[in-house]
Amino acid sequence: MAMRLIPAVFGNQPEDPVETFFRRLPSPIDHYREWLNPHASEKNKPTWHDGIIAAQLFMLSAETHESSDPDYSRLLPHIRTAASADAPTDQLYEQLGALALEKDIAGDDHSYKAQHLRYALWMAQGRKDETSPFPIPNVQLPELDNYMIPAGPDLPYSLATLAPSFSPKTCAQCEKQGEILKCSACRMPGPGTDTLATAYCSRTCQANHWPEHKARCKDLQQFYRAAAMYQQIFDHFLAETYTLQPIEMTERNGVAMMKEESGESEV
Repeated sequence: MAMRLIPAVFGNQPEDPVETFFRRLPSPIDHYREWLNPHASEKNKPTWHDGIIAAQLFMLSAETHESSDPDYSRLLPHIRTAASADAPTDQLYEQLGALALEKDIAGDDHSYKAQHLRYALWMAQGRKDETSPFPIPNVQLPELDNYMIPAGPDLPYSLATLAPSFSPKTCAQCEKQGEILKCSACRMPGPGTDTLATAYCSRTCQANHWPEHKARCKDLQQFYRAAAMYQQIFDHFLAETYTLQPIEMTERNGVAMMKEESGESEV
């Protein structure tokens, strides 16, 4: 049985296929949260699958529906590439960033396309806090059940600092041992455990410790964000340098390990 495509309709006007594509893409905040997590498997990321589906649906719609969007012809080949990609890629967001650099996006434009272009522009310009399209304190690594949540409205969404020692099981305020409640903003995830984290034994210690470590919290978040950007460059370097395809990067006892298709080698 043939399938008939029905365009989305808002009010009395059908939604342009380009706007529908951006509406179906993962939201900027979801994309950024997953981008921050260096240990997430790319092909298991929901945003990867959602982006592929959005691109594929766009290509189906393009066969029967015309677009009046001025950037349609420029976006079409990149969306087509994204629809057929069999591996994760940032090419689409890189092209959106290039497009955003050329456009004057009105601040009162709340379309899905404008939201994604503002996000892509922010990425292209270095992901600076002062130009963030969303509140940076709201952006944090995915929290586990035993991670701290905000203690009150006067505290940020994520609390972080260096503990007296590098052990993530020492309360940063009272130095009590054996705690497992860790802040989520500046913890450094490692394979199976956190390489660096801050622990608290109570909400009281969390609140009392925050004024002392507020500046360091922000600095570490910026550092991790910069490190995540470098990871992309490093992965590209490996892909261009080694004859075997690198498939995974991990850390083992302070040594970076690269797993290739036919084995494992140290770098």
